[in-house]
Amino acid sequence: MTLASFSRVFNLALDKYLKGKIRGALRINNSQYLRDLLDQAHKVIMAGGKRLRPCLVTLGYRATEGEDEEKCLRVAIGYELFHFFALVHDDIIDHAKERHSVSTIHHLFGESQAILVGDILLPWALEQLELSSIKTLVRKMMDEVLIGQILDVRLMEKKKDEITKEELLEVMRLKTASYSFIRPLQIGAKLSRRSLEFEKFAQEFGEALGIAFQLQDDWLDKEEDKREGKPTFFTCGFDTDGLKMMNEHFVLAEKKLESFERRTNLKKDFLDLVRFIRERRK
Repeated sequence: MTLASFSRVFNLALDKYLKGKIRGALRINNSQYLRDLLDQAHKVIMAGGKRLRPCLVTLGYRATEGEDEEKCLRVAIGYELFHFFALVHDDIIDHAKERHSVSTIHHLFGESQAILVGDILLPWALEQLELSSIKTLVRKMMDEVLIGQILDVRLMEKKKDEITKEELLEVMRLKTASYSFIRPLQIGAKLSRRSLEFEKFAQEFGEALGIAFQLQDDWLDKEEDKREGKPTFFTCGFDTDGLKMMNEHFVLAEKKLESFERRTNLKKDFLDLVRFIRERRK
């Protein structure tokens, strides 16, 4: 299962679920304005994205020998919709006009309506995520990413020469390593027969790959002259440290996989994911 092959299958299920929720909303009020607003939300969500988090939920589930693929897919859809709830608000904070070459909701409908679209996506996500076996982990994930966002916005308010490497690293741990790598793996595993052994692997592997991923993302943005105003290792003058740390964390993630005792094809899926991230270009 490559990320690309997973995305093709996952997008069909996500699209079906979204269309069903939109039809339900329009039964409450069938105005053209609401239809246009929700259609734009649907368009942005389906326009692109790596589907990294739902893929990791699935890998965590399969790594612990889960057998109910429908249940796993339900949770994967919920995780991706929570991600877009957060992105709608993130785009407002970043004043982003486009996402995946599609106009952002606030750019077309204003900030107030975009906030409300984000708010309606949240219960749609929770409908899929609120299974008793994973509820505690889901709540921790939500707390971590939203606290990470608070800290990130706080950094945007500070002068760059006042920002420390430790502050930048803490945001990366919460917003990327934990939210995008560790928690999806652990939530997927918790759905089946999660073991302490896999929880430890998910923590160590996820943190290493997550930090490498975020540093790489920030470096590629700087290379393309994007987000110069956003505080990162590379816009705050820590270029050498950032590149060194990025390479070290990619190596660490690969080393964690060397001792990953799962069936061969699943281990290959993890290795392919690391290679895809390491070799990607925006």
